[in-house]
Amino acid sequence: MVPIEETVFARKRWIEDRMLSYGFYKTKKIYTLEKPFLNGDFKAILSVTLKGQVTGKVIDSMTQDEYYQLRQEAANGPYVNKVRSAYAALLTDIANACCGDVLFASPQANRLTQAILKRFQVNPDFPWEHSARYQSYGAFRHRSNRKWLPSS
Repeated sequence: MVPIEETVFARKRWIEDRMLSYGFYKTKKIYTLEKPFLNGDFKAILSVTLKGQVTGKVIDSMTQDEYYQLRQEAANGPYVNKVRSAYAALLTDIANACCGDVLFASPQANRLTQAILKRFQVNPDFPWEHSARYQSYGAFRHRSNRKWLPSS
């Protein structure tokens, strides 16, 4: 099971002033946010490194234990799905408030994209976006014949 955080923040770049305005605090080389959700029944704890790596925990407010069912693929009851949905909605809100969009997950791919845009004036398309595994793979195509562009 792909972590929810990885899915939500795959094509995002963190913007420090937005993070701090949203409620993140910085300690050494980590930004941290603690935010209640689902009527306070749970607390999300997000950590973001300076390189943008995101890790998250969901804490059950009643027991103060990590809610491990969130990450277990076999856990599929209505309650765990409700928690997953609420957590995903919270992460999406954080991404919208604290991040900018980029086309690709890796910085190198985004640098290459800028060079291709400058030279050929074409945007990538994502022919495999409906595939869970390859959804972030893009292709640059010639405008007139839709063939893939040469790499030269």
